[in-house]
Parts: sequence; C-alpha cells; structure tokens
Amino acid sequence: MYWIAGQVKKRNMPMELVLLPIVESAFNPHATSGANAAGIWQIIPSTGRNYGLKQTRSYDARRDVVASTTGGAEHDAASE
Repeated sequence: MYWIAGQVKKRNMPMELVLLPIVESAFNPHATSGANAAGIWQIIPSTGRNYGLKQTRSYDARRDVVASTTGGAEHDAASE
C-alpha cells in the first residue's frame, strides 16, 4: 500500500484512491468479479487493454500490483 500511495502522490491524485483496492478486492490480486474484472483494482479486460496491460493465458497484468497501478495511474493522469 505504501508503494501505491507514492504513485498516487507522485501524480497529484487524491490520496483516497489508495483505499480503493481495499473496497474493490480486499487487496487480493487474485480477485475476479462476475464481469471478469480482475486484480486489486478490479479492471475489466477491455479497460486493461486500454491501459496497455498484457493479458495472456499465462500472465494477466491486471493481477500484477505494480503493472496495474502504474498503467491505470498513467492512463488516468493522461485523461485529465
């Protein structure tokens, strides 16, 4: 969580975002929803592709805490 806080702060995003993975997935990178959202951020496949997150049979970057946090934060920061 400390690393995520650093990424949020670095991008001048609201610090409340650090708590979102607790609500979304109980901070479980293996969590999967009925809509096929995966990882601590519960990213759906199409959004993951938009974030540049690789999804194959052997690797799903949506479940990678560093990749999903970085990809999502960079995408969101670029959208502003």
